[in-house]
Amino acid sequence: EATIRYRKVARGDLTATATLLEPRADLLARLPSAEKGVEAQVKVVVTDGAGVATSEVRVTWFLKKMG
Repeated sequence: EATIRYRKVARGDLTATATLLEPRADLLARLPSAEKGVEAQVKVVVTDGAGVATSEVRVTWFLKKMG
């Protein structure tokens, strides 16, 4: 599931930065007991070359412990 919010027209070089919306330690603590993995809410902000946010995405990532 994802939602996208466009703030302004994006031009030139863009940078996307993803941030977990819950503490990393809490997410990692849930992984060992989650047989099928865990959902993580993530916010992604896309900025232009001047550092102005052009869009914001909220997405659910599914994480599973490997090995």
